[in-house]
Amino acid sequence: MARSSRASDQSEARKLLEAASSGDIRVLKEVVVELDGGKVIADQIRELKDANGRSALRLGAFHGRTEICQYLVEDLGFPVDFLTAKGETPLSHAVMQGHEATVRYLISQGADPVASSREGSTPLHYAAKYGQDKMVKYLLSLEVPVDITCNHATGPPLIMAAMCGQASTAEVLLQHHADVNGVTSIGFTPLFVSVSAGSLECTKLFIKAGADLNMNCPLDMAIFKGSIEIVKSLLEAGADPDVRNEWCGWLPIERAAMLENWDIVEMLFPLTSRVPEVHDWSVHGILQYVKSNAFKEKYKAISEKILADLKVKGADSFKKKEYVNAISFYTKAIAIDSGDASLYSNLSLCMHRMGDGEMALKDAARARRLRPEWPKAYYRIGAAFMLLEINSALSSVSQVQGAHFSSLLCSSPLLLCSQLHKFSILTMASSHSSDLKKAKTLVDAALSGNLQVVKEVAKEWGESKVIRIKNQVGLSALHLAASHGRTQICQYFLQDLGLPVDILAPQGETPLSHAAMQGHIATARYLISQGANPVAPNMEGWTPLHFAARDGQDEIVKYLLSLGVPVDVTCNHAAGAPLITAARFGQASTVKILLQHHADVNSATSTDYTPLLSSIYADSLECTKLVIKAGADLNLKCPLDSAVHGGSVDIIKCLLDAGADPNVRNKYEWLPIERAVIYAKWDIAEMLFPLTSPVPEVHDWSVHGILQYVESNAFNEKCQAIQKKDLGDLKVKGADSFKKKEYLNAIDFYSRAIKIDSRDAALFSNVSLCAYRMGYGKMALSDALEALRLRPGWPKAYYRVGSAHMLLQDYEKASQAFMDGSLLDPTNIEMKEAYWEAANHLRTSHVGETSE
Repeated sequence: MARSSRASDQSEARKLLEAASSGDIRVLKEVVVELDGGKVIADQIRELKDANGRSALRLGAFHGRTEICQYLVEDLGFPVDFLTAKGETPLSHAVMQGHEATVRYLISQGADPVASSREGSTPLHYAAKYGQDKMVKYLLSLEVPVDITCNHATGPPLIMAAMCGQASTAEVLLQHHADVNGVTSIGFTPLFVSVSAGSLECTKLFIKAGADLNMNCPLDMAIFKGSIEIVKSLLEAGADPDVRNEWCGWLPIERAAMLENWDIVEMLFPLTSRVPEVHDWSVHGILQYVKSNAFKEKYKAISEKILADLKVKGADSFKKKEYVNAISFYTKAIAIDSGDASLYSNLSLCMHRMGDGEMALKDAARARRLRPEWPKAYYRIGAAFMLLEINSALSSVSQVQGAHFSSLLCSSPLLLCSQLHKFSILTMASSHSSDLKKAKTLVDAALSGNLQVVKEVAKEWGESKVIRIKNQVGLSALHLAASHGRTQICQYFLQDLGLPVDILAPQGETPLSHAAMQGHIATARYLISQGANPVAPNMEGWTPLHFAARDGQDEIVKYLLSLGVPVDVTCNHAAGAPLITAARFGQASTVKILLQHHADVNSATSTDYTPLLSSIYADSLECTKLVIKAGADLNLKCPLDSAVHGGSVDIIKCLLDAGADPNVRNKYEWLPIERAVIYAKWDIAEMLFPLTSPVPEVHDWSVHGILQYVESNAFNEKCQAIQKKDLGDLKVKGADSFKKKEYLNAIDFYSRAIKIDSRDAALFSNVSLCAYRMGYGKMALSDALEALRLRPGWPKAYYRVGSAHMLLQDYEKASQAFMDGSLLDPTNIEMKEAYWEAANHLRTSHVGETSE
């Protein structure tokens, strides 16, 4: 029987998944036969998933299609604990929906009743979360531990039930002797969580069961939520109103006063012990006290200590790979300081490690908005884009290619390859299944260093096909071998097959750059011996020395310098010299090596970043000390102002001790002390005050007087005038950089402009265009959508949205965007042509190609 075309496979695959979902066993069996051979291709059918990564068994279990599950497990050999991307089993999905018959069947086939997802949730957790009481009782009858905890960040099922306000489920768990004072690793108890969820019924249950009324201060949480009934319930049960919040140090009555909740203040007043600092011990006196400077300064100091503790705990949890815990600590820290970009960066990294690309991107974008000049924020955005591109590519290809290709995608070696170096999906001119399997075999062998297998596949194909093998982001087999230090494989590709030594990736990186990034010195030496260009730049102007400096590969740095690579090699003034790159990423040992080789300590990028400024933006005290010692200009581009903005007291002290002038103004004409006062950094303001010359406009020369001055109309009008001029300059610089195709520079200028005027849709449109030119589809779409939100009737915004969708190969949404734009501007020929191009792509993708 001839093989089906890809379009046919796609159609049959869709029918199979729909039949599994609806429970149509007859159609399901017909599709299996149509896909040729039943059990012969069972392994491919098992790996078939819809756009959301759901297998046929997962869909069958979720919808309670027991007969479907039976056929898939017993006839097609589906593993009964077949995992989703999040580590959930079919049993968990059946439990969520309360499908008792399906649950019992899966258990009878050996499903693990305590299998844990990546986040630590078992079937019992899901049953508790969704209030499936029958499922809870059934699982407990199987002797699943009532307090089962596979991840201390998630905690036991009782906490899950409390979190979701499932009172009847909580009651069942308590009847089975669940620990009413069980805690998560960050100290949440069932009582605290039920209060946070606003569930009076759960709260009463836990109090009755003997919950600790003061652990983690649930009374404070009840006040924060504004639930008078829960506050009453806690007080009547004996909660102590004198217990302070462990994070902020507030008394419950102080919390209520700050929130101006008069009813709760009145309720708490007769029960609260007198506070010595409140001289007028009355409801009115407490309200005045919480508005006083003394109260604010006291709790500012407490908040700073708590903030530091949370950061340390977040970092410790991250090191232990307890990402859920780390996220919780960083989120609490953000509640104290929502202007700290590094906290959002850390959240993004945790989300990335957990595989959540959308959240990783969201937090990275927040970091960029807070610090548009911060390289690490762009790095986080890039990492999130990579994760999202992999996921969307896997989804789209599995739909287009049907069962044959989807089985290849989900086979474990390729998934392992994806996880190891963040890439996925082989693309070739030929799309035949046999070629794809050979390509997979070749790449796996190149990555693992299996020269014999590489030779076998290459011998069958020859150079012409080997050179065309690339992954989803366009990296060749030679790039991948170089990035993993497979020198023998590189040697075979170059000397036996004749592949070009400087074959370029889409962004212009050579195999040597990839070897340099990973620190593979033997591979780098070999590539150089074969004529690799040691100063070949990518599209952004980064050479192998830049990449080695970025990643702290000191041995590679020394080797490249020994070849005569200029220490200040600059192929693009947007990228700057390697010393700036090393400083940006806080690579102190690399900075030291470059300085020992006489790198220019006062070099600058076209956007005015110097090594000293880059060290400060990276929050690297060690790098800052190194470049100061090497003779960095302490006042060029006002590094002291940048340090004040970053808030690092140690770096500020270092700059002042070295002789930085606190009277040098930034581009907005602010003094460092004015910046400190504007951002309420009082400790820094106190440090700068005795060193700063009096300003004539400040009549009361004191920290308080400076505060009054920066809040005055005169100061604000002055700043607005300067910002208006700066906004115009940034727009001009952005446009100039765009004309020169320096898109990273342009994005930087436009992002700074957005920080001044976040309502200008044209700025977001320009960022979208730059991202589009760089091939960053997700970023292009995000900024285009923001432009559209700001100017809903603007045709250009629709054009930007459509262009981004084209880059992401979502032709349906692209067509719609171009159509909407054409309706707004019927005379726009470019918009209409773009619509027809998208429509043609959409039609082609639906029609598919006929197989041999």
